[in-house]
Amino acid sequence: GVLDSGSPRRYLFLIKASSQDALLRGIAVGDELGNAVFSWRKTLGETGRVSSATVYCPPSEISTGNDNGSFVVHGSGLSVDIAASAANRSTNQNITKESPGALDFLFPVSVEPIDPPTYMDLFVPQEVQLLVVNHSDKAMNLQIQMDSSKMSGLKVCGASFRNLGEIRQCGGSCVVSMKIIAFEGAGFFKCQGCSIVDVNSGREIIQPSLFSVFVEQRVE
Repeated sequence: GVLDSGSPRRYLFLIKASSQDALLRGIAVGDELGNAVFSWRKTLGETGRVSSATVYCPPSEISTGNDNGSFVVHGSGLSVDIAASAANRSTNQNITKESPGALDFLFPVSVEPIDPPTYMDLFVPQEVQLLVVNHSDKAMNLQIQMDSSKMSGLKVCGASFRNLGEIRQCGGSCVVSMKIIAFEGAGFFKCQGCSIVDVNSGREIIQPSLFSVFVEQRVE
């Protein structure tokens, strides 16, 4: 469209895996995501083009000053990065629990949405599948919980917790489905408030925000 002198315009890019290998593995830290290229044509016909530097997938890191703080995973799959962290630790004995970026210590169990929605209609429930992976070296009897008090604009339909049963160690996983509904209004919201509880020990593993979504209000 036409952009007047001095007028800004903001763009939000959505990057998805397209090749079969990438779909199976997921997008991981360090993957090359490409470039953002803009071209334009002035009123008198002059053209121009500018390109960004190559964009790489950033790591899923938590500030060392606040291990329980909330953060959003931008592009990189959390379970993929945790598995890579565990593999790196197995080959490097210098990596300990205190090492920055040792995600498998911070998240012995991860929750990651499978193909989460980027758009939702207001008051229309949307089913979301969540992949739960046990990265620890022991089997766990797990329960997934969604704390509605920590969710803004979004709620879980029905029970806010599910018993997952025992999930085996070292990569054991299960998939659980939950219905999410947008109720507050149109806008940009985060699906957050997810945690995993080890039923046997009572330990709670708070998860980062699962995904962000645009909520649209249809006009009849």
